Amino acid sequence: MLFKILCLVAAFHGAFSADSRNIVQYLAANPEYSTLVGLVKDAGLVASLSAPGSLTVLAPTNDAFKALPASTLSALQKDKNQLKTVLLYHVINKALISFLITDGEVETTLANQNVTFSKTGTALKVNNAPISNSDLIVSNGVIHTLDAVLIPSTENILQYIVKHDDMFSDLFAALVVTNLESVLEGGQFTVFAPTDDAFKKISSALPPDAASLASVLKYHVVPGLHPAASLKDGDMLNTLAGKALKVDLSNGVKIGSGKVISADIMAINGIIHVIDTVQVP
Repeated sequence: MLFKILCLVAAFHGAFSADSRNIVQYLAANPEYSTLVGLVKDAGLVASLSAPGSLTVLAPTNDAFKALPASTLSALQKDKNQLKTVLLYHVINKALISFLITDGEVETTLANQNVTFSKTGTALKVNNAPISNSDLIVSNGVIHTLDAVLIPSTENILQYIVKHDDMFSDLFAALVVTNLESVLEGGQFTVFAPTDDAFKKISSALPPDAASLASVLKYHVVPGLHPAASLKDGDMLNTLAGKALKVDLSNGVKIGSGKVISADIMAINGIIHVIDTVQVP
């Protein structure tokens, strides 16, 4: 029934590829996916991807795997658990047809981490990796061909900030002083992270007491996932400080008075956008 429905939807919207084979059978029959098929076998995922159901597979080509550093691919082949996680990061537990995917759409993969779609006209990307061929409809779902391999994050938001202390040492110090580290270790958040240069610009104006400083920091944290592509001009994003930040897209991307200088850094528990100005509620 799923196959018939997908075929009808695809035909109506101009998608022409429909195949009665399952995901693994289709991939195995097409040489451009031979590396992926071999890794699926190594990870013990053949049965899962062959069973009846409704899946979306983001399928990297052989060239996509060749573009990985040799050490990365070798490490994956040696670590079956990590290999399985990476492969499941390319699988979504529902069938997604390209025309139904919206710009900025966030989907949770079977690796229990999120991917973000961006869409310009009919051109699709996922986590900024181009989808070169979409809507390959098979009996148990849909395949979209990827020109890159998606590597899931291994760090939560706090761990990313700590790891990049050359850019966020002041932010981390402020989190420690206000006892907010644990907030960024769980949940699902979008963090607008000011750089050290941003803190230097406002150091004399920062509140001296921990409670007020905590309110400033919470003003940079928005519950939920808000990738750059999903932001709309004039949006008001409710923060943990109880006040909203305004999105301004008139000249680049600004959040409040801060310009986004690096967007869509994916973490296990959310998204980081780097901004050049500390926001004071």
